[in-house]
Amino acid sequence: MSRFIPIELHHASRLLNHGPTVMITSFDEQSQRRNIMAAAWSMPVEFEPPRVAIVGR
Repeated sequence: MSRFIPIELHHASRLLNHGPTVMITSFDEQSQRRNIMAAAWSMPVEFEPPRVAIVGR
């Protein structure tokens, strides 16, 4: 049984404001590599189309 709860895409930006750190994941199809980073600052930028800003170093 999964503990993940599916949500509608237009509600996804609401989840970014619940804590100081978010985990950002990526996947490069060409090299088949996965990556993850912690970001201490993220914010919704636009709702239509959905866009999020992530600040790294």
